[in-house]
Amino acid sequence: ASFWAKAIAIEGFDLAEAYNALDPSISAGDVVSTAGGIDINKSAGPYDPKLLGVVSTSPGITLSQWQGGGNPRPVALSGRVPVKVTDEGGPIGVGDRLTSSSTPGYAMKATQAGSSLGKALESFNGGQGTILAFISSGQSAASFDSPGPATIIGTLTPGLINSQTISSTANLSNLDSVGLQGQGVINDQGDSGSITAGNGNFVGNLSVQGQALFNQSLTLNGNLNVAGQSILRSNAASLAGLIVQGATSQTANLQEWQDSTGVVFASLDAGGNLTVRNGTFNGTLQVNGHIITGNTSGSTTVAAGANAGTGATTSVSGNDTSGKVTINSGTGSTAGVLATITFANSYGAAPRVVLIPANDNGASIQYFVGATGTTTYTIYTNNAPADGTTYLYNYQIMQ
Repeated sequence: ASFWAKAIAIEGFDLAEAYNALDPSISAGDVVSTAGGIDINKSAGPYDPKLLGVVSTSPGITLSQWQGGGNPRPVALSGRVPVKVTDEGGPIGVGDRLTSSSTPGYAMKATQAGSSLGKALESFNGGQGTILAFISSGQSAASFDSPGPATIIGTLTPGLINSQTISSTANLSNLDSVGLQGQGVINDQGDSGSITAGNGNFVGNLSVQGQALFNQSLTLNGNLNVAGQSILRSNAASLAGLIVQGATSQTANLQEWQDSTGVVFASLDAGGNLTVRNGTFNGTLQVNGHIITGNTSGSTTVAAGANAGTGATTSVSGNDTSGKVTINSGTGSTAGVLATITFANSYGAAPRVVLIPANDNGASIQYFVGATGTTTYTIYTNNAPADGTTYLYNYQIMQ
């Protein structure tokens, strides 16, 4: 038969379909899950993957081909219905997604991705009760506003996590894209102990205590703290593996490497200058500019030797690596020690000193580098220098 109408007014608020209740105690407002076919039971736990809907109180339309027998219950397919709720997932606000809870037949606020039965049309906070909800069954998106562990199973595109701590219960194996606002802590994700994602967009801080692998892009507007191993790979030969960009008019260092106490032992400033406490090069070091030396602390000093003569004076301009020594001989100079230079910082072993005369007087005598240790070296001569004469020597030192 056919029915034609221009307008129909129905007093009920929802569209329902008849199902058979295996549990005779199932009543209006109960959250139910499928038991297969037309059979239903009360929901059996949080985010029940078999979640079906809510038993309607007074449906406007009920779809049914019931043949008699059993325990028929009208399960709301769409529309507004009263639903039994608990505050297990936290206080419920208007618009919050609802899902099944650990209390059979009761709904709770959904705080993670998973099965959802609809949205709350009323707020609730306090034990158990009943509120009005709009039924629209499906999967809730991973948009979290409350703290607590989050378990994400399946594909998330995109996901937005607000102030969430994702614990070791999380499985992110099929994570396509993840966005984090606030602070996120990721501890040993999934079976492999790592988080793998296509894109990462982090507005707050990201702390990774396992391994993080992003196959496409990572945008981080806060701090990145990695307690495990960090591996950066370029997925194309023509792309740079790591790009660090400073802010406009950057004043702080672009990068710093610190020890466990926060002491900086290497840094790269905004001008591209690299400062390293110590460095080891196992290959070739090529310098296309100037080599400028200096002391990390203290000053290199010089003292006149016993053979430089009475009233002899000395000075040094430079550091432990390079510089110039000035020797002004006194009276009664003899062959022997003309000056002793003391390093500002000790070498690990006696270094090699290259001495080059810087004036004619320096070249006129038989000078050479004498005793050399980790803290000092001496300038010797085999013949007596002239009294009251200035002798200049440049030096280069390497260990």
